[in-house]
Amino acid sequence: MYGNVDYIPTSQHGQSSLKRSPSGCYQKHRLCIAVLCCSLLMIVSFLILGYFMSKYYALETELEKVKEQQRRYITMGSFHLYNEAHNKCAEVRSSPTSSNVLELTASGCSSDSYSQLFLWLPGGRLMSSEEGLCVGVDGRLQSQKPLRLYECDTDKILSWECYNETLLGVRGENLFFNFGNNPKYLVMLYWGNGVWSRWRARSLDGKILDGGACA
Repeated sequence: MYGNVDYIPTSQHGQSSLKRSPSGCYQKHRLCIAVLCCSLLMIVSFLILGYFMSKYYALETELEKVKEQQRRYITMGSFHLYNEAHNKCAEVRSSPTSSNVLELTASGCSSDSYSQLFLWLPGGRLMSSEEGLCVGVDGRLQSQKPLRLYECDTDKILSWECYNETLLGVRGENLFFNFGNNPKYLVMLYWGNGVWSRWRARSLDGKILDGGACA
């Protein structure tokens, strides 16, 4: 019975239809690569965004700290010692000869420079708001003696007072807070009472306060 059935060979067209198309595999491979590249690009983008966001928040935090410090100094009553004639402010700095020695110089005024802020303490003591140390001298009082910072309870600390509003001098002495008698604008005691020895108190926002440095 089977011998009468004609054999119908499978056509080559049917065999080829069962095989996976090479072009389809290639397209799928390209799609996988594209998806992978997009994923990597997104990861890199998120990393970059995270980096800049962290920098932004760090900067914002730092600015807030600066504002808080400014508010604290304002509350304390801090001010700039301002020489109006030469547009300079007294500033604390480390001595070039020793980082352990803090001296005073006259520099361009800056509301962001906390080393330029001072505060009056009882007894006419002048204290650096940033350092918490007071202005004085080491040794005998004499003209052209450099002014430096020391612990506020030592015998090196000077008591200051204002004469004729703007003349800032040592109480009971003919010696004044002066910076014009040396090329480095180093602040020192000096007998002269000219414009180099005259100071006013200036607020953190640049406003000249009524009176002299003792305002």
